[in-house]
Amino acid sequence: MLRKVTFQNKANARRHPALLVVIFIGGIMLFAYAMHLFQQGLQPQSAEQVAANKLDPSLEAAVSAIAAKFICACGNCGDKSLDVCTCPNASKEREMIRHSLKAGQRPEQIIATINDLYGGLKSEFNIK
Repeated sequence: MLRKVTFQNKANARRHPALLVVIFIGGIMLFAYAMHLFQQGLQPQSAEQVAANKLDPSLEAAVSAIAAKFICACGNCGDKSLDVCTCPNASKEREMIRHSLKAGQRPEQIIATINDLYGGLKSEFNIK
């Protein structure tokens, strides 16, 4: 019985090769979409995101205000602003800003330090 079913499927496949192509392409597209969803939404939050949820909102506002003066320095993010970029390098820079603010440094000092270490200061905020 199994051979007969297999034979019928092969016979149908010979009669409708376009159907096999459509099913194959659909399967590839479904797999690619599933991988996209996995990469976008199912990744765990970074340590910075978890920490930011527990931190003082005024501190996070100050971090964001300073980070907004820079573009991400990794080179892979285009001209994304540091305050919205999600790459690991941007997280590291924002964590450095956060740590510096907690240590009592003034925003001007932090901006100069970040610019010296990473660059990326937006032209409208250039230090004179």
